[in-house]
Amino acid sequence: MKNWKDIFIGKMLDFVFGMFGVILCFLFLLSITETSKLNIEEIVSYHKDTPFFHILLFITIFLFAANSKRQVHLKVLKSVLYGIFFLCMAAWIAVTQLYPKADQLQIMAICPHIAEKNYQDFYPGGYLYSQPHQIFLTYFCTALYILFGKSYVFVFQLLNCIAVLGIYNLLEKMYRRFEKKGSSKAFLILSFLFLPLVFYVTFVYGTIIGLYFSLAAVEFLIRYMKKLRFRYLAACTACIVSAQLFKSNYLIFFVGILIILLIGFLKEKNFRHIVFIFILIFSQMSANYCVKKITEDRTNIQSNGGVPKILFVAMGLEEARSGPGWWSGYHDNVYLRSGFDAEKSKETGKKKIEERIKKMRKNPRYAASFFLRKLASEWSEPTYESIWIQQDRKSGTDIPELIDRLIHNGGRLEKIYIFYCNIYQSFLYLGALLFVFTRFKKISDTELLIPIIFIGGFLFHTFWEAKGQYTLPYCVCLLPYSISGYRASFGRMNFSKCFRTVLNWELK
Repeated sequence: MKNWKDIFIGKMLDFVFGMFGVILCFLFLLSITETSKLNIEEIVSYHKDTPFFHILLFITIFLFAANSKRQVHLKVLKSVLYGIFFLCMAAWIAVTQLYPKADQLQIMAICPHIAEKNYQDFYPGGYLYSQPHQIFLTYFCTALYILFGKSYVFVFQLLNCIAVLGIYNLLEKMYRRFEKKGSSKAFLILSFLFLPLVFYVTFVYGTIIGLYFSLAAVEFLIRYMKKLRFRYLAACTACIVSAQLFKSNYLIFFVGILIILLIGFLKEKNFRHIVFIFILIFSQMSANYCVKKITEDRTNIQSNGGVPKILFVAMGLEEARSGPGWWSGYHDNVYLRSGFDAEKSKETGKKKIEERIKKMRKNPRYAASFFLRKLASEWSEPTYESIWIQQDRKSGTDIPELIDRLIHNGGRLEKIYIFYCNIYQSFLYLGALLFVFTRFKKISDTELLIPIIFIGGFLFHTFWEAKGQYTLPYCVCLLPYSISGYRASFGRMNFSKCFRTVLNWELK
């Protein structure tokens, strides 16, 4: 008989999984009724969607999947698909030869300075003084610059290609845990149709590599929870710390791992999990300290922590030209006006947040409108800014006209791509929602990790500075859940058999 603690933990896990389902239901309804789009200036516009097209396509897919009889050998399929997918990504890099822009361009400009031991960018007013979370990524790019010269950009992009294949390999392992008796053929095919990742390989940033390390940490955590081996603990720690160094937003994955370990301790009373938690926290703090210490020793510049994080929350709560809560440069302006004083900047940010909360309390309708528009701009932007990150970038070659129409023209080809991504996004949300319906009260602790991370990302980006690209990692992680949801719901249906049964009954 279960004691009250086990019952409480079980109810708590059911609540979390149910919350995951509620969020997915909201996002699915949002995705089939409204589509957010961006222009070249990164300004959000909202467009009414047509649920009929989504529903019609879903029915078509269900009919095709339920009546598919042909089997393909898994190993052959994997090698062929992975090879084709890598060639597609590499071809995109070779054909476009796009150089970085925005933050990536600033990092690219800093690399030669660091290579020449010129640390001007670490001084007050410099990019890395105000954005110290980018220092590790800058060091990584500088190492590539020293090894490959200006070609390091394309080397980084090829590393992105390898990381994407690694991401799908890790997600496939997750899917096979859900579907132990089934083939992963459907997952391999459907996941490779998530086209935004093909475009993201040109993004010289920590998004793709950080996601690979985050999912690798998830994989090693699952192995650790099953076998309690130290090597899995060490590998998980190394991967999640690396992910957080490449991109600080992956701290949400870090927190998700801590929560799962804490749940494991509460259920199993295994103090190894508590030791693991302390090792993770110590390693993460040590890694950040080492980067800071090395930087201060080399530059003789004392860091004040850069732009306070509270300014990003303040920016995420204000109306901006791009969209509600979107990047507006507010954080940089406040930090600059305060003379790079972190404490003064924090006070300004707190006052701004208090003003915005006060306004929203007085006008609940406006508050609801603000957050609905913000969530739509983030979670109902089906390309995840995969077109926008290609635009307004210099190229090392003459881009073919067809591709130029897609990423620069804003014409019919781009509309077709947006329509495709729009359908796929709805397909993704619905499948994950079906997973919740079919696996409710049956999900294991480790299978709950991605839902916890997804909830964390959803809540975090509700209040943090907004961008469509920030939601990409969380939606990629939905792939095994979504496809498993469809398999559980429709995989055993045979519509041809049903049709023949009905026909025979009518004839009788």
